[in-house]
Amino acid sequence: MFNKILHAPGERLLQLLYQSQSSIGKKNLTPRHFAQHLKMTFAQFTCALGFNSEIEDLPDVVAISGFRTYEKLAEFRNEFFTSDIYDRLGIKDVLLIYSHVCTNQRTQQLDAVLNAAPLGTHRSENRGDSEFNRN
Repeated sequence: MFNKILHAPGERLLQLLYQSQSSIGKKNLTPRHFAQHLKMTFAQFTCALGFNSEIEDLPDVVAISGFRTYEKLAEFRNEFFTSDIYDRLGIKDVLLIYSHVCTNQRTQQLDAVLNAAPLGTHRSENRGDSEFNRN
């Protein structure tokens, strides 16, 4: 699922999120709800979505996924990627991110994030749901 979200075009991302909403049976879900439904960790969902090369141009996808803004999604993505020591992101996920970003013109701007080596543990998993969109 990580790879699918990472490489999905905008229409496919919308479809996936709407299907998840429908399966769960409620609207205004947090990213944690989507992650759980898709059998991913919050970090995996956040990084797959956040490193998707089209996500910056898809404010509807960002909002539906439960993040307030693209900037908030990018903040979580960057924090997870730079501080997770393969705790919540597996080595396969990390390698997929590097491969995707290095071969995609739109995401090459993320070089600074990718060059920040994982240093320690993070606190994002413990942030409250108030960080997310609940329109």
